Amino acid sequence: MAELNITSDVASKLIDKVSDALGGVLAPWQTKRMADAEGRAAIIRAQADAQVRQIQAVADIEAGDLQRRAALRWVAEETRHQANMESITAQAIPLLGEEAKPEGMNDDWMSLFLHECRHTSEAEMQALWAKVLAGEANSPGSFSKRTLTTLAALSQQEARWFSTLCCFIVVINDSWSSEAQPIVLALDDALYQIEGMDFTLVSGLSAAGLITYTVGGYSNYFVGSHGVQCTYFEGEFTLNPALESGGSYLPMGEVILSPVGQELARICKGSPVSGFMDYLRSAWRDEGFAMEITRIAPPPEPIVDDSSEYELDY
Repeated sequence: MAELNITSDVASKLIDKVSDALGGVLAPWQTKRMADAEGRAAIIRAQADAQVRQIQAVADIEAGDLQRRAALRWVAEETRHQANMESITAQAIPLLGEEAKPEGMNDDWMSLFLHECRHTSEAEMQALWAKVLAGEANSPGSFSKRTLTTLAALSQQEARWFSTLCCFIVVINDSWSSEAQPIVLALDDALYQIEGMDFTLVSGLSAAGLITYTVGGYSNYFVGSHGVQCTYFEGEFTLNPALESGGSYLPMGEVILSPVGQELARICKGSPVSGFMDYLRSAWRDEGFAMEITRIAPPPEPIVDDSSEYELDY
């Protein structure tokens, strides 16, 4: 089980921010991390006694079966919601940077985040929510409210589809900005099919609001006469129009990311596809561009099954 440093300044500020958004419900975290072993035990016993009294009080209420079932359902639901929110917050703590500014997160954004993430119990989806929370704490304003509502509606299958698409993202670095874009030149090409890219995937991601897809090519990127620098994971290459001219338009393929897709692509990382850079070089050469690979992306590392759960050290 991973040990979390919840006494760091940024971690404490994140816990305070979450606690404030929940009306102080998470305040015992601060108490527990400052108390000694005996103090922590006393707090836990006091909480248990309070819960027993609440249960007894409910039992003493002369209500019908419907009201009692409703009360039990409410307690069960809120307990599950609380556990989900605490788990996601705990998983976000190791992802905080030293310069994180949790105190700068918008209060309305924080409230919506907790409202949307509380229903998520799957470990895979909780990890995404934790990355969003940490990303927003590291750089407030990074994720929109629309991204929160979209992520709340996203299924595990759609998240996995999106990770597959992210394996084909190329970042184009020009003199004024960097644009991350999946390059899907022809969905029926073998290279995409082998990686699981098919019409079901792109139509599903389009319905989820993460991409726009059109058969035959959607977007073009203007490359000036001085060329452009690009990165593909840790690989790097330059693109230049093959003919001497004022520049030319580079075909970018059949998929573009929506604004929400752009934000989620920062946290939903895939892994480099073997042979993809060579595939691009050949395809773009046919379109009149010279591509020089300056650094090859290393092969993906073996997947390690890390099933350990994060918990706050009470």
